[in-house]
Amino acid sequence: MRIRKLSLQAFGPYVGKVALDFARGLGENRCFLIHGMTGAGKTTLLDAICFALYGKASGSLRTGTMLRSDKAAPETETWVELEFALGTRGYRVLRSPAYRREDRKSATRARAELYVQRGGEEELLVTGTSEVTEYLETLTGFRCEQFRQVVLLPQGEFRAFLMSDSRRRGELMQALFHTERYAALEKRLKERALDLAARARDCRAQQAQLLMQAEVASAEEFAAALAQQEQALTACRERTASLRLAHEEQQRRLVSGQTLAAAFARLAQAEKDCASDEKKKESVEMFRAQLAQAQQAAALLDKERQAAEEATAEARSSEEAERLAAAAARAKQAATQAAQQLAAQQEKEEERAALRRKVQQLELAKRAAADAERLAHALAAAERREAACRVERIDTETAAEQAKLRLERLQALERLGKAVSLARGLEDGTPCPVCGSCSHPHPAEAQDVVPEEQEVHEAAKVLEKLRQRVRGAQEEEQKAAAAAAALKGQLAAQKENLPEGVAPAAAAVNRAWCDASRALQESEQVLKQCEEASRRTETAASASAASAKSAAAHAEQQRARAVQAQQQFAAARADAGFSTQAAYDAALAGRWREKAHRDEVAQHIRAFEDAALRHRAAREDAARETAGQTASNLAALKAAASAAEAAWRQAARQESETTLRIEQGKKWQASLQKLAVEEKSIEQAYGLAGRLAQVAGGEQPYRIHFQTYIQRSIFRDVMDAANERLGTMSGQRYALALGSQSDGRKADGLEIAVYDAYTGKCREAQSLSGGESFLASLSLALGLADVVERYAGGIRLDTMFIDEGFGSLDSETLDLAIEALLKLQEGGRVIGIISHVEELAARIPCRLEVTKSPEGSAAHFVTGTARQ
Repeated sequence: MRIRKLSLQAFGPYVGKVALDFARGLGENRCFLIHGMTGAGKTTLLDAICFALYGKASGSLRTGTMLRSDKAAPETETWVELEFALGTRGYRVLRSPAYRREDRKSATRARAELYVQRGGEEELLVTGTSEVTEYLETLTGFRCEQFRQVVLLPQGEFRAFLMSDSRRRGELMQALFHTERYAALEKRLKERALDLAARARDCRAQQAQLLMQAEVASAEEFAAALAQQEQALTACRERTASLRLAHEEQQRRLVSGQTLAAAFARLAQAEKDCASDEKKKESVEMFRAQLAQAQQAAALLDKERQAAEEATAEARSSEEAERLAAAAARAKQAATQAAQQLAAQQEKEEERAALRRKVQQLELAKRAAADAERLAHALAAAERREAACRVERIDTETAAEQAKLRLERLQALERLGKAVSLARGLEDGTPCPVCGSCSHPHPAEAQDVVPEEQEVHEAAKVLEKLRQRVRGAQEEEQKAAAAAAALKGQLAAQKENLPEGVAPAAAAVNRAWCDASRALQESEQVLKQCEEASRRTETAASASAASAKSAAAHAEQQRARAVQAQQQFAAARADAGFSTQAAYDAALAGRWREKAHRDEVAQHIRAFEDAALRHRAAREDAARETAGQTASNLAALKAAASAAEAAWRQAARQESETTLRIEQGKKWQASLQKLAVEEKSIEQAYGLAGRLAQVAGGEQPYRIHFQTYIQRSIFRDVMDAANERLGTMSGQRYALALGSQSDGRKADGLEIAVYDAYTGKCREAQSLSGGESFLASLSLALGLADVVERYAGGIRLDTMFIDEGFGSLDSETLDLAIEALLKLQEGGRVIGIISHVEELAARIPCRLEVTKSPEGSAAHFVTGTARQ
């Protein structure tokens, strides 16, 4: 990763906006010094870089919420913007921390945005603080802690990588060199071995389960038991066939016995049925005779019904004739009353004529009253107009009077001003141009401001306009007065035209007209209703009389038809053999009059005859079947058949069970053979997979995991690269070496030991002094950067930052360290150093100067060493 630009605002000691262009500021330099006074904000620049990428400061003690500038105005927003390149692609990240503003109760929320730069344009990749952090961790290959150990080496945490334990160092190696694939391979090998072992155990368990179900101890014993079952099956089949033949014979004997027993039972039932038929024969003959009488009488039902209907019709027509006669009498009476009411209303014609004349008079009065009311409204409006014109005239005359007074005052002041102007030019002994006197005892003096000529002219114009308005107002007032006088005359004339005794109020006239019109309308309506009622009742009386006459004639005709129908029915009854009505009624007494009952009786008689015929035939058939036979012992036959069937079914069940056991046994035998083959194949596969899993998993006697082995190999290269610089900076005294744990139980990891050429022994890194540990950490960081770039698939470390630590070196060691750092420029890596050591300022040709002031810190690039 190579930093291009860093911008920040209201961040730490930087109150205003600070923009640092690294590409332009560094130029061709690859090593630069971040220089400035204590507290100026050197480390804050590293905080800004780390915060932009991960939302955290470069030091673990500083959080995002602590990084807002205390001097920033409430409305000034805190943010950091970082532009950087990964390979050939550029990115820009913008991030703001969460903080509380003094002018607001609620806190400002944290935000983050990440953009990718393509072809001079930007595209938003992701937003959100956690989302941007996760994306950048994937993009850079570092988490924040790893970034601090490899790229940005902050003050106080510079030695973290050197002093880390094997586990944390392994996590960093995994992130840098992607060794997690070796751990994944180790895991897959272990899972493969465990899976094969589980499958082998499962095969053995399945074989044991099958043998336990078969109740044998081995596959050989199982095969012998299966052969014995097959021999037993053959004997079982022979016995089952024999018992089936015996069962079929007993079943035939039982069927024959049951058939003969059924014939004897039918013979007995037929004898019983024939005897019952003889007992019912007399009752059936009685019903047969009664049915014949009922059917003969039923033939006369239509004539009887016709006679009854004619009698009923004769009674109805007589009743209708009587009803219509009574209705005709009532209609005649109603017509007489209606005629009397009409005559009474016709006598009131003079009253209606008087009402018509009154309505016509009130109609004329209503129109006159409406005109008078309209003129009264117009007169009121004209009087209001006249009053308004009078008020306007008075107001205009008042304004004109005031304008006149103002003009006169201005003119007086103007004349006085001219006198004062003349007096100012008078001198004693000089004659006055007005009076010619050479003595001027009382020259004119101005007490007020003298108006300009234009002001007097404007006042005169205003007065003239007001006088014109006065004349116009007077004319309008005269016109309004004339209009009001004309309306008064019209109103007086209109009131004189009203009929005598009629008030001029239009509402009262209208009410009187409405009352008279309503009375006239009601009287005419009553007359019309009486005329209509007279016509209607007269017509109804004529119609009712005609209907009564017609009904009487119809009743007489119906009476003749009823007598004729009764005579015809009596003649037919006598012809049918019923001399009296009582004999006829007796033949149809009860339900015999119903055809359904007669049909039902006839059906029962036929059913009895058919059943008697069947019973006699059944008796003859059963007698033929049982001739010369004796009844069988059915109980004994059934017992023998049941015993034979039970024996046969028991044998068949045993045969089926034996067959099923043999089929199941063959399936188990095939499964055992298949499981044996599968177990052998799994054991062969486990021989190779298990060995590989033991080796990769660091089991005894190997004691090192596959990923750790790869990391140790890479770490040796890292320490070789580090020792090239550490040997130079330490005068060939110190060298880094891989350490090992001595407890004998854990696998060797990535422990670091320091070889001391003075003693010829290795010692722990924690035993180094401050300056020595700084050199070792610096060498280790630079060596790690070199190896990362050499390995395919590794992360390219184009930029590194080192915060302090050089102050612990003596001058000779410092020279060696500086020489080692300056050589890094040859590889193209950018190294940023934060230090107060003046020797660094004198040796490093490019500096990022940080200055502080009461208004806030500032930073800018400077080219050239401090000596230059």
